[in-house]
Amino acid sequence: MVESMNHILAVDAGTTASKISLLKENGELAAISTQEYSLITPTPLSVEIEAETLWNAFKRGVIEVLRKSKVSKDEIKAIGISAQGETFVPIDVNQRPLRNAIVWLDNRAQEEADILSRRFDEGGRSFKVTGQVKIVPTWPASKILWIKRNEPDIFRNASKYLLVEDYMILRMTGKCVAEGSLLCSTMYWNITTRRWWDEMLDALGITPDQLPEIRGSGEAVGELLTSTASELGLSPRTIVSTGALDQAAGATGVANIKPGMFSENTGAALAICAPLDKPIFDPKGRMPVHYFIKPASYMAHTFTTGGMVLRWF
Repeated sequence: MVESMNHILAVDAGTTASKISLLKENGELAAISTQEYSLITPTPLSVEIEAETLWNAFKRGVIEVLRKSKVSKDEIKAIGISAQGETFVPIDVNQRPLRNAIVWLDNRAQEEADILSRRFDEGGRSFKVTGQVKIVPTWPASKILWIKRNEPDIFRNASKYLLVEDYMILRMTGKCVAEGSLLCSTMYWNITTRRWWDEMLDALGITPDQLPEIRGSGEAVGELLTSTASELGLSPRTIVSTGALDQAAGATGVANIKPGMFSENTGAALAICAPLDKPIFDPKGRMPVHYFIKPASYMAHTFTTGGMVLRWF
Protein backbone atom coordinates (compact mmCIF):
# COMPACT_ATOMS: atom_id res chain seq x y z
CA MET A 1 0.00 0.00 0.00
CA VAL A 2 1.40 3.41 -1.00
CA GLU A 3 1.58 5.81 1.93
CA SER A 4 -0.36 9.04 1.31
CA MET A 5 1.43 12.37 1.47
CA ASN A 6 0.30 15.96 1.21
CA HIS A 7 1.10 17.74 -2.06
CA ILE A 8 1.25 21.32 -3.32
CA LEU A 9 0.28 22.37 -6.83
CA ALA A 10 2.61 25.09 -8.13
CA VAL A 11 1.69 27.16 -11.19
CA ASP A 12 4.00 29.39 -13.23
CA ALA A 13 1.77 31.47 -15.52
CA GLY A 14 4.50 32.60 -17.91
CA THR A 15 4.57 34.73 -21.03
CA THR A 16 4.61 31.89 -23.59
CA ALA A 17 3.79 28.84 -21.45
CA SER A 18 2.28 27.71 -18.17
CA LYS A 19 4.34 25.29 -16.13
CA ILE A 20 2.38 23.23 -13.60
CA SER A 21 4.28 21.25 -10.99
CA LEU A 22 3.01 18.85 -8.35
CA LEU A 23 5.32 18.79 -5.33
CA LYS A 24 5.38 16.52 -2.31
CA GLU A 25 5.42 18.34 1.02
CA ASN A 26 9.09 17.36 1.40
CA GLY A 27 9.88 19.31 -1.80
CA GLU A 28 10.24 16.29 -4.08
CA LEU A 29 8.80 16.74 -7.57
CA ALA A 30 5.92 14.34 -8.28
CA ALA A 31 5.01 15.51 -11.80
CA ILE A 32 5.37 18.49 -14.12
CA SER A 33 3.58 19.74 -17.24
CA THR A 34 4.44 22.54 -19.68
CA GLN A 35 1.60 24.00 -21.75
CA GLU A 36 2.72 26.44 -24.43
CA TYR A 37 0.59 29.07 -26.13
CA SER A 38 0.96 31.72 -28.81
CA LEU A 39 0.69 35.46 -28.29
CA ILE A 40 -1.55 37.65 -30.43
CA THR A 41 0.38 40.41 -32.24
CA PRO A 42 -2.04 42.39 -34.44
CA THR A 43 0.47 45.26 -34.85
CA PRO A 44 4.24 45.55 -34.29
CA LEU A 45 3.58 47.28 -30.95
CA SER A 46 0.61 45.20 -29.76
CA VAL A 47 0.93 41.95 -27.79
CA GLU A 48 -2.17 40.29 -26.34
CA ILE A 49 -3.49 36.96 -25.14
CA GLU A 50 -6.99 35.73 -24.36
CA ALA A 51 -7.47 35.25 -20.64
CA GLU A 52 -9.20 31.96 -21.43
CA THR A 53 -6.00 30.76 -23.13
CA LEU A 54 -4.13 31.18 -19.85
CA TRP A 55 -6.87 29.41 -17.92
CA ASN A 56 -7.15 26.51 -20.37
CA ALA A 57 -3.37 25.98 -20.31
CA PHE A 58 -3.51 25.81 -16.52
CA LYS A 59 -6.40 23.36 -16.65
CA ARG A 60 -4.66 21.08 -19.16
CA GLY A 61 -1.52 21.13 -17.01
CA VAL A 62 -3.40 20.20 -13.84
CA ILE A 63 -5.12 17.29 -15.60
CA GLU A 64 -1.76 16.09 -16.96
CA VAL A 65 0.10 16.15 -13.63
CA LEU A 66 -2.78 14.31 -11.97
CA ARG A 67 -2.62 11.65 -14.68
CA LYS A 68 1.17 11.34 -14.53
CA SER A 69 1.44 11.24 -10.75
CA LYS A 70 -1.69 9.19 -9.96
CA VAL A 71 -1.95 11.29 -6.79
CA SER A 72 -5.39 11.44 -5.18
CA LYS A 73 -7.04 14.86 -5.43
CA ASP A 74 -7.56 14.76 -1.65
CA GLU A 75 -3.79 14.74 -1.13
CA ILE A 76 -3.40 18.10 -2.93
CA LYS A 77 -3.77 20.60 -0.12
CA ALA A 78 -2.82 23.94 -1.68
CA ILE A 79 -2.19 25.86 -4.91
CA GLY A 80 0.35 28.68 -5.30
CA ILE A 81 1.03 30.91 -8.31
CA SER A 82 4.14 32.42 -9.86
CA ALA A 83 3.10 34.90 -12.55
CA GLN A 84 4.46 37.19 -15.24
CA GLY A 85 4.41 40.86 -14.31
CA GLU A 86 2.39 43.74 -15.82
CA THR A 87 0.10 41.64 -18.06
CA PHE A 88 -3.46 42.60 -17.11
CA VAL A 89 -7.10 42.22 -18.12
CA PRO A 90 -10.15 44.43 -17.41
CA ILE A 91 -13.26 42.51 -16.29
CA ASP A 92 -16.93 43.49 -16.09
CA VAL A 93 -19.33 43.28 -13.13
CA ASN A 94 -19.95 39.62 -13.96
CA GLN A 95 -16.20 38.90 -13.68
CA ARG A 96 -15.84 38.30 -17.42
CA PRO A 97 -12.93 39.75 -19.45
CA LEU A 98 -13.93 42.78 -21.51
CA ARG A 99 -11.06 42.29 -23.97
CA ASN A 100 -7.88 40.26 -24.44
CA ALA A 101 -5.27 40.62 -21.74
CA ILE A 102 -2.57 43.13 -22.70
CA VAL A 103 0.81 41.45 -22.27
CA TRP A 104 3.80 43.13 -20.60
CA LEU A 105 5.70 43.09 -23.93
CA ASP A 106 3.07 45.40 -25.48
CA ASN A 107 4.33 48.93 -26.31
CA ARG A 108 1.24 50.61 -27.79
CA ALA A 109 0.93 53.17 -24.98
CA GLN A 110 3.96 55.37 -25.74
CA GLU A 111 1.91 58.56 -26.00
CA GLU A 112 0.13 57.77 -22.73
CA ALA A 113 3.45 57.02 -21.02
CA ASP A 114 4.70 60.42 -22.17
CA ILE A 115 1.59 62.13 -20.76
CA LEU A 116 2.08 60.48 -17.37
CA SER A 117 5.83 61.13 -17.43
CA ARG A 118 5.31 64.86 -17.87
CA ARG A 119 3.08 64.86 -14.80
CA PHE A 120 4.88 62.44 -12.49
CA ASP A 121 8.51 61.89 -13.52
CA GLU A 122 9.89 65.35 -12.77
CA GLY A 123 12.47 65.19 -10.01
CA GLY A 124 12.16 61.41 -9.88
CA ARG A 125 8.80 61.64 -8.09
CA SER A 126 7.28 58.47 -9.58
CA PHE A 127 10.55 56.59 -8.88
CA LYS A 128 10.37 57.46 -5.19
CA VAL A 129 6.74 56.32 -4.99
CA THR A 130 6.80 53.17 -7.13
CA GLY A 131 10.47 52.13 -7.31
CA GLN A 132 10.32 52.13 -11.14
CA VAL A 133 12.93 54.40 -12.70
CA LYS A 134 10.64 55.92 -15.34
CA ILE A 135 7.17 55.65 -16.79
CA VAL A 136 7.18 53.51 -19.93
CA PRO A 137 4.49 51.95 -22.20
CA THR A 138 5.02 48.56 -20.51
CA TRP A 139 3.36 49.54 -17.23
CA PRO A 140 -0.37 48.89 -16.68
CA ALA A 141 -0.91 52.56 -15.76
CA SER A 142 0.12 53.64 -19.27
CA LYS A 143 -2.11 51.00 -20.84
CA ILE A 144 -5.15 51.81 -18.72
CA LEU A 145 -4.82 55.40 -19.89
CA TRP A 146 -4.55 54.02 -23.47
CA ILE A 147 -7.81 52.09 -22.95
CA LYS A 148 -9.45 55.26 -21.60
CA ARG A 149 -8.42 57.23 -24.69
CA ASN A 150 -8.89 54.52 -27.33
CA GLU A 151 -11.48 52.03 -26.02
CA PRO A 152 -13.93 54.20 -24.05
CA ASP A 153 -16.66 51.54 -23.92
CA ILE A 154 -14.30 49.08 -22.28
CA PHE A 155 -13.00 51.75 -19.90
CA ARG A 156 -16.57 52.69 -18.92
CA ASN A 157 -17.57 49.07 -18.28
CA ALA A 158 -14.42 47.94 -16.46
CA SER A 159 -15.38 46.80 -12.98
CA LYS A 160 -11.84 45.65 -12.07
CA TYR A 161 -8.34 45.67 -13.53
CA LEU A 162 -6.59 42.39 -12.71
CA LEU A 163 -3.05 41.12 -13.22
CA VAL A 164 -2.55 37.51 -14.32
CA GLU A 165 -2.16 36.17 -10.77
CA ASP A 166 -5.24 38.10 -9.65
CA TYR A 167 -7.30 36.71 -12.53
CA MET A 168 -6.25 33.11 -11.85
CA ILE A 169 -7.12 33.48 -8.15
CA LEU A 170 -10.49 34.99 -9.09
CA ARG A 171 -11.27 32.03 -11.36
CA MET A 172 -10.36 29.62 -8.55
CA THR A 173 -11.91 31.35 -5.52
CA GLY A 174 -14.26 34.09 -6.71
CA LYS A 175 -12.18 36.64 -4.76
CA CYS A 176 -10.32 39.67 -6.14
CA VAL A 177 -6.96 39.91 -4.37
CA ALA A 178 -3.43 40.97 -5.33
CA GLU A 179 0.01 41.13 -3.68
CA GLY A 180 2.90 43.58 -3.68
CA SER A 181 5.59 41.80 -5.68
CA LEU A 182 3.39 42.11 -8.78
CA LEU A 183 1.73 45.42 -7.92
CA CYS A 184 4.95 47.44 -7.70
CA SER A 185 5.34 47.68 -11.47
CA THR A 186 1.75 48.77 -12.14
CA MET A 187 2.80 52.39 -11.40
CA TYR A 188 -0.31 52.91 -9.26
CA TRP A 189 0.91 51.19 -6.06
CA ASN A 190 3.11 52.93 -3.48
CA ILE A 191 6.05 50.67 -2.68
CA THR A 192 6.77 52.19 0.75
CA THR A 193 3.23 52.70 2.13
CA ARG A 194 2.02 49.53 0.34
CA ARG A 195 -1.20 51.31 -0.59
CA TRP A 196 -2.68 52.54 -3.87
CA TRP A 197 -1.12 55.75 -5.22
CA ASP A 198 -4.23 57.94 -5.20
CA GLU A 199 -2.74 60.68 -7.35
CA MET A 200 -1.98 58.22 -10.14
CA LEU A 201 -5.45 56.66 -9.87
CA ASP A 202 -6.93 60.15 -10.26
CA ALA A 203 -4.82 60.73 -13.38
CA LEU A 204 -6.07 57.45 -14.87
CA GLY A 205 -9.68 58.07 -13.91
CA ILE A 206 -10.06 54.88 -11.87
CA THR A 207 -10.84 54.24 -8.19
CA PRO A 208 -9.52 51.82 -5.55
CA ASP A 209 -12.80 49.90 -5.90
CA GLN A 210 -11.68 48.93 -9.41
CA LEU A 211 -8.58 47.23 -8.02
CA PRO A 212 -8.17 44.06 -5.94
CA GLU A 213 -7.82 43.80 -2.19
CA ILE A 214 -4.13 43.93 -1.22
CA ARG A 215 -2.76 40.81 0.52
CA GLY A 216 0.68 39.46 1.35
CA SER A 217 2.58 36.88 -0.72
CA GLY A 218 1.91 33.31 0.33
CA GLU A 219 -1.32 34.22 2.09
CA ALA A 220 -4.28 31.81 1.99
CA VAL A 221 -7.16 33.34 0.01
CA GLY A 222 -9.74 30.58 0.30
CA GLU A 223 -10.81 27.18 -0.95
CA LEU A 224 -11.53 26.30 -4.57
CA LEU A 225 -15.02 27.09 -5.80
CA THR A 226 -16.99 23.86 -6.09
CA SER A 227 -17.53 24.36 -9.82
CA THR A 228 -13.83 25.11 -10.41
CA ALA A 229 -12.74 22.11 -8.36
CA SER A 230 -14.93 19.91 -10.54
CA GLU A 231 -13.52 21.51 -13.72
CA LEU A 232 -9.93 20.91 -12.60
CA GLY A 233 -10.46 17.49 -11.05
CA LEU A 234 -9.39 18.74 -7.61
CA SER A 235 -10.94 18.72 -4.16
CA PRO A 236 -13.05 21.78 -3.22
CA ARG A 237 -11.13 21.78 0.05
CA THR A 238 -7.90 22.74 -1.77
CA ILE A 239 -6.56 26.05 -0.43
CA VAL A 240 -5.58 28.73 -2.96
CA SER A 241 -2.77 31.07 -1.91
CA THR A 242 -1.43 34.33 -3.26
CA GLY A 243 1.89 33.84 -4.98
CA ALA A 244 4.49 36.23 -6.36
CA LEU A 245 6.06 37.83 -9.39
CA ASP A 246 7.82 35.07 -11.31
CA GLN A 247 11.25 36.62 -10.79
CA ALA A 248 10.69 37.05 -7.04
CA ALA A 249 9.48 33.45 -6.84
CA GLY A 250 12.50 32.27 -8.84
CA ALA A 251 14.92 34.13 -6.56
CA THR A 252 13.26 32.55 -3.52
CA GLY A 253 13.42 29.14 -5.18
CA VAL A 254 17.22 29.31 -5.41
CA ALA A 255 17.47 30.58 -1.80
CA ASN A 256 18.25 34.16 -2.84
CA ILE A 257 16.34 35.62 0.12
CA LYS A 258 18.59 38.00 2.04
CA PRO A 259 20.73 41.08 1.37
CA GLY A 260 24.16 40.31 -0.07
CA MET A 261 22.85 37.62 -2.41
CA PHE A 262 22.22 37.81 -6.15
CA SER A 263 20.59 35.61 -8.78
CA GLU A 264 19.94 35.69 -12.52
CA ASN A 265 17.15 33.99 -14.42
CA THR A 266 16.58 33.61 -18.15
CA GLY A 267 13.05 32.85 -19.31
CA ALA A 268 11.04 34.94 -21.75
CA ALA A 269 12.90 37.78 -20.01
CA LEU A 270 16.41 37.86 -18.57
CA ALA A 271 16.27 39.21 -15.01
CA ILE A 272 18.53 39.89 -12.06
CA CYS A 273 17.40 40.04 -8.43
CA ALA A 274 19.23 41.20 -5.31
CA PRO A 275 17.24 41.22 -2.03
CA LEU A 276 17.19 44.33 0.17
CA ASP A 277 15.97 44.87 3.73
CA LYS A 278 14.70 48.36 2.84
CA PRO A 279 13.98 50.26 -0.39
CA ILE A 280 17.23 51.68 -1.79
CA PHE A 281 16.69 54.23 -4.54
CA ASP A 282 19.57 54.49 -7.01
CA PRO A 283 20.62 58.19 -6.91
CA LYS A 284 21.34 58.01 -10.64
CA GLY A 285 17.86 56.63 -11.33
CA ARG A 286 19.00 53.52 -13.20
CA MET A 287 18.24 50.50 -11.00
CA PRO A 288 14.57 49.74 -10.15
CA VAL A 289 13.57 48.56 -6.68
CA HIS A 290 10.70 46.09 -6.30
CA TYR A 291 8.71 44.72 -3.40
CA PHE A 292 9.79 41.19 -2.45
CA ILE A 293 8.01 38.10 -1.14
CA LYS A 294 8.95 38.43 2.53
CA PRO A 295 6.89 41.06 4.41
CA ALA A 296 8.45 44.54 4.34
CA SER A 297 11.36 43.38 2.18
CA TYR A 298 12.53 44.57 -1.23
CA MET A 299 14.79 43.65 -4.13
CA ALA A 300 16.88 45.47 -6.68
CA HIS A 301 15.44 44.03 -9.85
CA THR A 302 15.83 44.72 -13.53
CA PHE A 303 15.12 42.77 -16.69
CA THR A 304 15.39 42.80 -20.45
CA THR A 305 14.14 40.55 -23.22
CA GLY A 306 15.78 37.11 -22.95
CA GLY A 307 14.41 33.86 -24.34
CA MET A 308 11.88 35.74 -26.48
CA VAL A 309 14.79 36.89 -28.67
CA LEU A 310 15.92 33.30 -29.21
CA ARG A 311 12.38 32.23 -30.06
CA TRP A 312 12.09 35.06 -32.62
CA PHE A 313 15.43 34.05 -34.14
